[in-house]
Amino acid sequence: MDYILFDGSLLHHPLNDLIRNYGATREQVAAHVAMLLGCLKHGRATVFYLSTGDVAGQLRLARRNRGQTPPNPETIAFWERRKELDRYVLEHAVPDCLVLDPSRIGYEAALDRVIAALLGSV
Repeated sequence: MDYILFDGSLLHHPLNDLIRNYGATREQVAAHVAMLLGCLKHGRATVFYLSTGDVAGQLRLARRNRGQTPPNPETIAFWERRKELDRYVLEHAVPDCLVLDPSRIGYEAALDRVIAALLGSV
């Protein structure tokens, strides 16, 4: 592993921009991510993606922890669609990805899995 990418830097911010500002399709988004990863052709990139089985619950928790108002149904629906888009992009554009669900295994276990993956590739 020559490059380590976390989902926020590769997916979260660029995909929000592409779909909210440019109306990109999932195929266009996947092609964009594949092109970005292709720029690293002299190395191998591994993407660590944190996911949750309960998007609405995680969003409510995050907003409460930030002192924000609870998400409305439209916001929850957007993030549920985003999760599906992320899944599509990961399947079609990211050859080496470790998906972890901290809400299921806990954050410490997720961190341990990331470290084990990093150490296993050194």
